[in-house]
Amino acid sequence: MIPPDIAAIRNFYPASPRIWTGGQPSAAQLAALAGAGVQAVLNLGLPDAPYALPEEETRCRTLGMRYLNLPIPFDAPEPAHYAAFEAALRAWEAEGLHSFVHCAANYRVSACIALYGRFRWGWSPEAAAACASRFRVPDAVWARWMQLLEKSSGTRPE
Repeated sequence: MIPPDIAAIRNFYPASPRIWTGGQPSAAQLAALAGAGVQAVLNLGLPDAPYALPEEETRCRTLGMRYLNLPIPFDAPEPAHYAAFEAALRAWEAEGLHSFVHCAANYRVSACIALYGRFRWGWSPEAAAACASRFRVPDAVWARWMQLLEKSSGTRPE
């Protein structure tokens, strides 16, 4: 059962039992995530954006959670952004960490999780597309980016 204060995070979505996603959490929601057993926070948002939580890294570390910011510019995602995201999430998964992945509104994250689901969890193209468009249908920039990664990486689950 997801606690109500966590479910209230903008566009919250449990992608798997140990990987939750959402938009930018508040300080109180970060504390709730830590209280619910989240051990690591991966932020794909821009650290100097108006929506960013001041001192998010310090707040996470004070709560005992790991923190990593891998900002993906909304108008210019690159294959290297996905590679860094995948490497971080794979490492945390290998350690068995319960993770929360966020950006401003779970738009960037949904696209990345859709690809991760295809490449790592063996999701069908339909399941990945449903994830990517759960909160926002990817625009032309993001659709091209996802297609490029799909073609260059293949669709093999590992």
